[in-house]
Amino acid sequence: MPCVFECSDGQERVLKFRNRATRQALASDWIGALLATVLGIRTPAPALVEIDEETISTMSQAAEKDARPGYAFGTAFLPAAENVVGVRGVTACSNHAELLGRLSVLDTWIDTQDRQRPDGVWNLLTELDDGPQPQLVAIDFGMAFTDSLYPVFGEYDDATTKLVWPSEAKPLVDLQAVSETVAQVEGMTEADIIKQVESTPHSWLTAEERGRVVGSLLARRREIAGAMKELEGNRD
Repeated sequence: MPCVFECSDGQERVLKFRNRATRQALASDWIGALLATVLGIRTPAPALVEIDEETISTMSQAAEKDARPGYAFGTAFLPAAENVVGVRGVTACSNHAELLGRLSVLDTWIDTQDRQRPDGVWNLLTELDDGPQPQLVAIDFGMAFTDSLYPVFGEYDDATTKLVWPSEAKPLVDLQAVSETVAQVEGMTEADIIKQVESTPHSWLTAEERGRVVGSLLARRREIAGAMKELEGNRD
């Protein structure tokens, strides 16, 4: 399981390690979290955290076997956050429509495959803020970029960008937020996109894989507006 560490800057972070997740999953999580931040999606602040053998030796025996020296994927630790279970848990959050609108665009752009899990748990958190209702927080982009990082799913050239979003959540999105986020994605320059991908540690992605990720993002971006139109048909 991911572990919580206090890092050298005094911040507590949840860390995922190379031995626990594949290098592609760590890269996917990192790039997805960076893009979420750029697009104004509420998500725990991502960070690359370097760990060594001494750090690993302080972990429990069960967790220690999952870690190796090098970079871990870190996100800000939210001590009061809870998992989201079912649609009722989603709609209990005051920001759900706006966040889901933005997140539906990002998940479709990067092809996130596990936003809603079979056990009813969503890869979302609720976090109490200053208001009376909790806020949704998006987490976990580790199962994305399937066309570029997991060739078993097929190369992007053979595919068309389609809406990637749980059916239960289709009527819940704010269409204005969808439109605004599509415009943001379309307004990103190629240099902006390359910058996010190139920040990934070299131990996580080869140069060829980086190129495939950039190519996928650019190609899918050209079709993102059309893919999101499916949500317009999910209104009462």
